[in-house]
Amino acid sequence: MKIIIFAGCFIFGVCASVHAQEGVAQPAAATENSAPAQKDAAVPAAEPAPAAAPAGPAVMGAKRELILKFIDVFGTRRAMEQNLQTMFNDMGAADPQTQKFKDNVRVDEIIEQLIPLYDKHFSEDELKACITFYSSPEGQKLLQTIPVLMQESVDISAKYFEQKFPAAPAAVDTGKNVTQ
Repeated sequence: MKIIIFAGCFIFGVCASVHAQEGVAQPAAATENSAPAQKDAAVPAAEPAPAAAPAGPAVMGAKRELILKFIDVFGTRRAMEQNLQTMFNDMGAADPQTQKFKDNVRVDEIIEQLIPLYDKHFSEDELKACITFYSSPEGQKLLQTIPVLMQESVDISAKYFEQKFPAAPAAVDTGKNVTQ
């Protein structure tokens, strides 16, 4: 059960904060004709567990390479690796489930499952345009600024709601209905 909770948190963490990470996502060093072969340095290499088959037909060739490059340029792989390491740290080394999780979860396997999703939502031309943009100084600025904007927006929104509903936190803490 604990693994399921952590897996859900991992997926949510990746989706909610792809760029809530230290530093800036760096463009992949791979060319369009070579797949990025980065391994998660934080997770020791082990025999990969069999991955579930991705939904739909396998994405092959140039589009697959573009998807992998976009995943790296956008910082998705790096965010996943960092979120996974954070999960391992939060689980604690003494927890027997931690090692089991480390032995069976691989960022590259998760990314393989995501490739059909990117294939479904992006054409090759769109992927090329996104890679070009996110590799540019402006794209890098956006990637660097999004986490700051998100955090500051959350802070401003929280203050807004505190002003509009000052009794709400007390009602939540005491279990009272706000309308009473």
